[in-house]
Amino acid sequence: MKDVILSYATNISYEDFARLVRSARAYVPAERADLVVITNAQSPRFAALAAELDVELLPAPPSVWKDVQSSRALRILFRGLFSFFEVGERVAKLPRSWQVVQAALTGMWAHPINGRHFAYLDFFALRPDYRMVLLTDARDVVFQGDPFEPALDPGKLHAFLQDDGLVYGPKNVDTDWYLDVYGKAGLAKVTGKPIACAGTIMGGTAILHRLIEEMIGELVNHKRGAVDQAVYNSILYGRLNPAVQFHPNLVSTVLTFGDVPEHRFTVVGDQVQVAGKVPPVLHQYDRCQPVREVMHRRFS
Repeated sequence: MKDVILSYATNISYEDFARLVRSARAYVPAERADLVVITNAQSPRFAALAAELDVELLPAPPSVWKDVQSSRALRILFRGLFSFFEVGERVAKLPRSWQVVQAALTGMWAHPINGRHFAYLDFFALRPDYRMVLLTDARDVVFQGDPFEPALDPGKLHAFLQDDGLVYGPKNVDTDWYLDVYGKAGLAKVTGKPIACAGTIMGGTAILHRLIEEMIGELVNHKRGAVDQAVYNSILYGRLNPAVQFHPNLVSTVLTFGDVPEHRFTVVGDQVQVAGKVPPVLHQYDRCQPVREVMHRRFS
């Protein structure tokens, strides 16, 4: 049974796309795992590189986010539609058909960082037969190893933590995001807990399918703004907690740079190492100039 690397990458630059797929295929051959990128129409060289590297490009679902943001009249229209659904929910549980329409409108209207989960749900419905799935950001991720080795438990949802000093409660952007979505009462439930990054997630198809269903349910209720990081962590520490395996940064499959100080890792030749080991996935690599320069040189 194969694995899959799955990414959502609308309006991505060719250079970022090329680094993602070239680095992935350098370590994960096509017979070992599929590499699927959900994207919008791009120049022919995207398709040419995808064909060369055995990368599957899938069309992103229709999105009206940019159009709505650019028109006051459309913003008013969508606010009215969503307010109508929200009032209906408060009065009585909406019929199934109404819930489907509300979810579809949310997926079309949502910021792409939220809208990608609706595309993932469609993918899992059609392709449920993978052993392991890596959901990954596209613009700021490169590979320097096979993310599926060593093998992780496909029955678990593998959540990769950010810097070990970053927790909910103290003043930081993640605390602000969580507060905006769930308020003070919600924040109190996760205060002191480390923060997982929604940009890289791994697990078997069944558990990820369940995660995405939970995410969409929350996104329909908290649809305004780029809220997926707060929603993701709420689910990790809530309904899915028994199935979650948290992986500390710097010692796991994914190295998320974020605010990690440079003395915590070393650049040796064309590799990033932590205590002599090579993390297979580098996330937010572009935030560190020495790492960015190496990876641009290797994979551009």
